[in-house]
Amino acid sequence: MIYGLVVLVLTVAACASAPSPEGARKRETATDRRSAPVVITDRRGERWDISHAVENYGLSRYGFEFGIGRNAIPPLNEPDMSEKGDAGHPSPSAAHEVIGFSTEGETRSYPIRPLNRHEVVNESIGNTQAAVAY
Repeated sequence: MIYGLVVLVLTVAACASAPSPEGARKRETATDRRSAPVVITDRRGERWDISHAVENYGLSRYGFEFGIGRNAIPPLNEPDMSEKGDAGHPSPSAAHEVIGFSTEGETRSYPIRPLNRHEVVNESIGNTQAAVAY
């Protein structure tokens, strides 16, 4: 009799701790959703995994759809600089909008007009690496 009672108690305990099929299905769905990456493709055809932003911050994948892609706007790297008196150097009477930068006793100016198309100049001035952004 005691043996039968022990078997009954163990059976009831085992059934109580087993997950219901419905609960198991819910966990599977949540796991499947996390494991399937959320990927978008930019205008240049590069694919981006945005799963972290969608799952952890609640962002919509559709807010990412219109990116122009990596390196779509090329920077100006180490542009040639002209000095006063060089061919192509603007005359003092010409009006130009520029961004200026000075370090290590050297000064550079970058005309705004080409920066409208490039937005960034990567430059070395002496021992200083600089990125001038517009």
